[in-house]
Amino acid sequence: MPKSINFTHHLSIVLLASKFEYDSGAVYECLNKYFKDICSVDKKIDLFIFFNNGDPEHYRSLLSYKTHPNINEVFVLSCNLHGLDDLYARTPSELQKLNLKTLPALGGSAGPNNLFFNSMDHLSDLNYRDFLMIESDTQPIVDFWLDKIVDYCDNNKFMIAGSTYKGKQELPMYEAWTGHLNGVAIYRNSSHLHIFFKLSKKTIVYKVANGKNHFISFDVGMHAFLGTQYGRKHFNNRENQEYHLIDCPIISNYSLPIDSNTSIESVKKQYPQTIILHKKWN
Repeated sequence: MPKSINFTHHLSIVLLASKFEYDSGAVYECLNKYFKDICSVDKKIDLFIFFNNGDPEHYRSLLSYKTHPNINEVFVLSCNLHGLDDLYARTPSELQKLNLKTLPALGGSAGPNNLFFNSMDHLSDLNYRDFLMIESDTQPIVDFWLDKIVDYCDNNKFMIAGSTYKGKQELPMYEAWTGHLNGVAIYRNSSHLHIFFKLSKKTIVYKVANGKNHFISFDVGMHAFLGTQYGRKHFNNRENQEYHLIDCPIISNYSLPIDSNTSIESVKKQYPQTIILHKKWN
């Protein structure tokens, strides 16, 4: 007899995406990789999809994923970001071309930063133990990936479990952002986590306002706050694993353009425990 499939609040999937990614078909391509087949023997989960802007009705067709046997409910939400709140300029030259009189508080990455922090604020009071945050250039590379992720979470303590960069690009040894966990990660829902988000956001605001870094993303902001005296004391306590940010073996970050030709087979060979791969494709 096949097992019955029951809802679990131990994990929910959270996809952060832009309206552009939806209109280009990238959101469907991503979700189809996760849900083209059965991904759990006995579990169904809730799926959250947050967009930077746009009327939620524009994305209504995504509700069709509710018919998947492993999805309990689909929630599609818009953060309604506009103007400078939705800015994404990655380099000084991109920013200079915009000829802005003022820079938004969260800098050149204000759009992605607002999308992340606003989405996590929305999720903070909900009854889920863990959130797996994915982006449209991620995919599972093993069968029954949902069961394997829940099993990992059941047996490990962490606050955030993600991946440092694993690809071919040589990173500068002395840059403060080197070694940060990519934002595609598993987040353990707790009041401590959401305090960490608030303080990381304040770190970005501080660095932008003081001209230290105008292009700091939310995941680099978390890394930067973790390196402060307060961050080291309260969020990097080696005696309390529930406060840790860990480089876990089940997510592999190959997200830079130089890695676009890297094969799934080579990732599995180098990091055989990988469940979720973050990588752009040609």
